[in-house]
Amino acid sequence: MSKFKYYFGARLGIEILSRTLQNPSLSAAEAHQNAKRVVSVLKDQRNDAQFDLFWNELNISLDAKKIDEPGQEMKRKHHELFGKDSVTDYFPNTIKGRFKMAYMETFDHVILQITSRFDQPDYAMYRVMEGILLGAFRGDNMSDGLIEPSSHAPVSSHATIK
Repeated sequence: MSKFKYYFGARLGIEILSRTLQNPSLSAAEAHQNAKRVVSVLKDQRNDAQFDLFWNELNISLDAKKIDEPGQEMKRKHHELFGKDSVTDYFPNTIKGRFKMAYMETFDHVILQITSRFDQPDYAMYRVMEGILLGAFRGDNMSDGLIEPSSHAPVSSHATIK
Protein backbone atom coordinates (compact mmCIF):
# COMPACT_ATOMS: atom_id res chain seq x y z
CA MET A 1 0.00 0.00 0.00
CA SER A 2 2.71 2.49 0.90
CA LYS A 3 4.50 1.67 -2.35
CA PHE A 4 1.35 2.52 -4.30
CA LYS A 5 0.97 5.82 -2.45
CA TYR A 6 4.56 6.72 -3.30
CA TYR A 7 4.13 5.63 -6.93
CA PHE A 8 0.88 7.61 -7.22
CA GLY A 9 2.54 10.72 -5.80
CA ALA A 10 5.63 10.38 -7.97
CA ARG A 11 3.63 9.91 -11.17
CA LEU A 12 1.35 12.82 -10.28
CA GLY A 13 4.35 15.03 -9.53
CA ILE A 14 5.93 14.18 -12.87
CA GLU A 15 2.60 14.83 -14.57
CA ILE A 16 2.24 18.39 -13.27
CA LEU A 17 5.75 19.68 -12.73
CA SER A 18 7.01 21.77 -15.55
CA ARG A 19 10.57 22.49 -16.55
CA THR A 20 9.32 25.62 -18.27
CA LEU A 21 9.05 27.31 -14.88
CA GLN A 22 12.47 26.14 -13.70
CA ASN A 23 14.61 27.47 -16.55
CA PRO A 24 17.22 29.90 -15.16
CA SER A 25 17.70 31.61 -18.53
CA LEU A 26 14.11 32.92 -18.72
CA SER A 27 13.40 36.60 -18.31
CA ALA A 28 10.79 37.62 -15.74
CA ALA A 29 8.27 38.35 -18.50
CA GLU A 30 8.88 34.96 -20.17
CA ALA A 31 8.57 33.17 -16.83
CA HIS A 32 5.28 34.99 -16.15
CA GLN A 33 3.87 33.99 -19.55
CA ASN A 34 5.00 30.39 -19.01
CA ALA A 35 3.37 30.37 -15.58
CA LYS A 36 0.09 31.53 -17.13
CA ARG A 37 0.30 28.75 -19.73
CA VAL A 38 1.14 26.10 -17.13
CA VAL A 39 -1.76 27.19 -14.90
CA SER A 40 -4.10 27.08 -17.91
CA VAL A 41 -2.97 23.54 -18.77
CA LEU A 42 -3.28 22.43 -15.14
CA LYS A 43 -6.82 23.82 -14.95
CA ASP A 44 -7.68 21.93 -18.12
CA GLN A 45 -6.27 18.71 -16.65
CA ARG A 46 -8.12 19.07 -13.35
CA ASN A 47 -11.25 17.15 -14.28
CA ASP A 48 -12.81 13.71 -13.95
CA ALA A 49 -11.88 12.55 -17.46
CA GLN A 50 -8.19 13.42 -17.02
CA PHE A 51 -8.14 11.73 -13.61
CA ASP A 52 -9.69 8.58 -15.10
CA LEU A 53 -7.06 8.57 -17.85
CA PHE A 54 -4.28 9.08 -15.28
CA TRP A 55 -5.76 6.37 -13.01
CA ASN A 56 -6.03 3.84 -15.86
CA GLU A 57 -2.46 4.47 -17.04
CA LEU A 58 -1.24 4.21 -13.47
CA ASN A 59 -2.98 0.89 -12.90
CA ILE A 60 -1.74 -0.56 -16.20
CA SER A 61 1.84 0.18 -15.20
CA LEU A 62 1.52 -1.45 -11.73
CA ASP A 63 2.29 -4.97 -12.95
CA ALA A 64 5.37 -3.91 -14.89
CA LYS A 65 6.69 -2.05 -11.83
CA LYS A 66 5.71 -4.90 -9.47
CA ILE A 67 3.72 -2.59 -7.22
CA ASP A 68 0.79 -3.93 -5.24
CA GLU A 69 -2.64 -2.48 -5.85
CA PRO A 70 -3.81 -0.10 -3.14
CA GLY A 71 -5.98 -1.34 -0.32
CA GLN A 72 -8.76 0.46 1.49
CA GLU A 73 -7.50 2.42 4.48
CA MET A 74 -9.52 2.69 7.61
CA LYS A 75 -11.27 5.97 8.23
CA ARG A 76 -9.30 7.93 10.75
CA LYS A 77 -10.84 9.76 13.65
CA HIS A 78 -10.47 13.52 13.64
CA HIS A 79 -9.76 15.40 16.79
CA GLU A 80 -12.50 17.56 18.25
CA LEU A 81 -10.21 20.49 17.48
CA PHE A 82 -11.36 20.32 13.86
CA GLY A 83 -15.03 20.35 14.81
CA LYS A 84 -17.82 18.02 13.77
CA ASP A 85 -18.81 19.89 10.58
CA SER A 86 -15.28 20.12 9.28
CA VAL A 87 -14.55 19.43 5.61
CA THR A 88 -11.87 17.02 6.81
CA ASP A 89 -14.64 14.60 7.85
CA TYR A 90 -15.24 13.65 4.22
CA PHE A 91 -13.72 10.28 3.39
CA PRO A 92 -14.44 8.68 -0.01
CA ASN A 93 -15.92 5.19 0.04
CA THR A 94 -13.70 3.79 -2.70
CA ILE A 95 -9.97 3.57 -3.20
CA LYS A 96 -10.27 5.36 -6.53
CA GLY A 97 -12.36 8.08 -4.88
CA ARG A 98 -9.71 8.61 -2.21
CA PHE A 99 -6.95 9.00 -4.80
CA LYS A 100 -9.20 11.18 -6.96
CA MET A 101 -9.60 13.53 -4.01
CA ALA A 102 -5.79 13.63 -3.61
CA TYR A 103 -5.40 14.26 -7.36
CA MET A 104 -7.79 17.22 -7.32
CA GLU A 105 -6.32 18.67 -4.11
CA THR A 106 -2.82 18.41 -5.57
CA PHE A 107 -3.82 20.28 -8.72
CA ASP A 108 -5.59 22.95 -6.62
CA HIS A 109 -2.51 23.38 -4.44
CA VAL A 110 -0.04 23.59 -7.34
CA ILE A 111 -2.25 26.07 -9.25
CA LEU A 112 -2.55 28.23 -6.13
CA GLN A 113 1.20 28.15 -5.48
CA ILE A 114 2.17 29.06 -9.05
CA THR A 115 -0.43 31.82 -9.19
CA SER A 116 0.58 33.30 -5.84
CA ARG A 117 4.27 33.36 -6.79
CA PHE A 118 3.83 35.06 -10.16
CA ASP A 119 0.91 37.42 -9.43
CA GLN A 120 2.60 39.69 -6.91
CA PRO A 121 2.93 43.47 -7.21
CA ASP A 122 6.71 43.34 -6.69
CA TYR A 123 7.09 40.74 -9.43
CA ALA A 124 5.01 42.87 -11.82
CA MET A 125 7.25 45.86 -11.07
CA TYR A 126 10.33 43.67 -11.65
CA ARG A 127 8.94 42.57 -15.06
CA VAL A 128 8.36 46.18 -16.10
CA MET A 129 11.82 47.28 -14.96
CA GLU A 130 13.36 44.34 -16.77
CA GLY A 131 11.48 45.38 -19.91
CA ILE A 132 12.78 48.94 -19.62
CA LEU A 133 16.37 47.78 -19.16
CA LEU A 134 16.21 45.27 -22.00
CA GLY A 135 14.55 47.85 -24.25
CA ALA A 136 17.24 50.42 -23.47
CA PHE A 137 19.93 47.81 -24.06
CA ARG A 138 18.48 47.05 -27.50
CA GLY A 139 18.02 50.71 -28.27
CA ASP A 140 14.20 50.58 -28.39
CA ASN A 141 12.40 53.92 -28.54
CA MET A 142 10.81 54.19 -25.11
CA SER A 143 9.23 57.61 -25.72
CA ASP A 144 5.94 55.98 -26.79
CA GLY A 145 5.46 54.67 -23.28
CA LEU A 146 6.20 51.35 -21.74
CA ILE A 147 5.83 48.30 -23.89
CA GLU A 148 4.67 45.13 -22.17
CA PRO A 149 7.92 43.30 -21.34
CA SER A 150 6.67 40.03 -22.85
CA SER A 151 6.56 41.65 -26.27
CA HIS A 152 10.34 42.10 -26.33
CA ALA A 153 12.50 39.54 -28.04
CA PRO A 154 15.22 38.09 -25.83
CA VAL A 155 18.56 39.85 -25.94
CA SER A 156 21.09 37.81 -27.87
CA SER A 157 24.50 37.11 -26.41
CA HIS A 158 26.07 39.05 -29.32
CA ALA A 159 24.14 42.27 -28.76
CA THR A 160 26.07 45.51 -28.59
CA ILE A 161 25.25 48.63 -26.67
CA LYS A 162 24.66 51.65 -28.94
